[in-house]
Amino acid sequence: MDNKGQAEDKMMTIYFSRSTGHVKEAVQGENDFGFFGIDADDYALIHDYIVLPYDDYVMDNTNKMQVVDGEVKFKEEVDVSKYM
Repeated sequence: MDNKGQAEDKMMTIYFSRSTGHVKEAVQGENDFGFFGIDADDYALIHDYIVLPYDDYVMDNTNKMQVVDGEVKFKEEVDVSKYM
């Protein structure tokens, strides 16, 4: 039995802003900028990507994540207590 497809499914590709590290897209499997089709070259100008082991939490909460030194981290939280 070929496990190659199963192994790839256990990976994810995170596309993120080069300047802020904010995660813009997360997709299952190992991908590159070709994922964006004819827009690949444009997307590569301002974004980068990393391939990591699949993580459900990251996939479900990309808006809370950023990439720092090649690792996915929580974005710095803003203190909103003075507004509550």
